[in-house]
Amino acid sequence: MIDILVPTARIIDLVVCDEQVPYDLKGDVSGVMRGMEQVSEFAHAIGRAEKPKKPLMVYGPDNYMPIAIIGDGVTEAAEMQDLALEAIDRQQESVRKYGRGMDFDAARERAGMVRREDFGTAFAEAMAQRVKYLKANSRTDPEGRYANG
Repeated sequence: MIDILVPTARIIDLVVCDEQVPYDLKGDVSGVMRGMEQVSEFAHAIGRAEKPKKPLMVYGPDNYMPIAIIGDGVTEAAEMQDLALEAIDRQQESVRKYGRGMDFDAARERAGMVRREDFGTAFAEAMAQRVKYLKANSRTDPEGRYANG
């Protein structure tokens, strides 16, 4: 009789380092991973059918802006892994286009905020208007700095 040995175990590099987790999220994430290699092992590490209650935190190609994949105890680890890989692909495309993981200028425009290039001028104008208001209404000036000015 011949025995056949089939290796079934793998060494998984699942990173759950406290120093990589932002202070506000310590204890609130199921894992912290960097890049596609680690993410592609997530489902195998915790079990493909497991449904993690805590979100998975993934750092993509820009290695700065984290991506949170939230399963909330409803989504299987295999599906969370697929979502994380897709999010990394989108972030790679964004890095190629804009040089960073997210187009903050477009997000600023959608929110109706001042463009980054115009912020200095807009801030100076706002401060000048505030000084003018405080000079005109000395009772509302908490420290009386502009009452005699």
